[in-house]
Amino acid sequence: MHQEYLKAFADKAASDVRVLGTWLEGSFATGTADRYSDIDIHLLVAEENKETFQQGLESWLSDIQSLVLFKDTFPGQMMTCITTAGLRVDVWLHIGTTITLERVKVHLLSAAEERITDIRAFGLLRCIT
Repeated sequence: MHQEYLKAFADKAASDVRVLGTWLEGSFATGTADRYSDIDIHLLVAEENKETFQQGLESWLSDIQSLVLFKDTFPGQMMTCITTAGLRVDVWLHIGTTITLERVKVHLLSAAEERITDIRAFGLLRCIT
């Protein structure tokens, strides 16, 4: 169930030009997830797309799988969602065109062309413009 959702999410994000990158954190990033785990998913969106993307995020997520809950838990930063299949998904929005991530704590799902580089020497992933 989780893997199907993640595949659909990654496909949708990769096809949306406003989404510059997506990655997982938490148990799905570290490989310790089980069938009860929530999904901690992060999106990088450019400043100029922030407002329209945030306004349409509930609908955007519902296109992947219908929601029974969409709550702006930390306004403008994190939304808590529960799907009709019972998945809990925490969606974190990061605004900007670049971001540096600790490679050992994340799992990259998708990135716009030339947006994310794996900097192995430093153990980091970096989204670049």
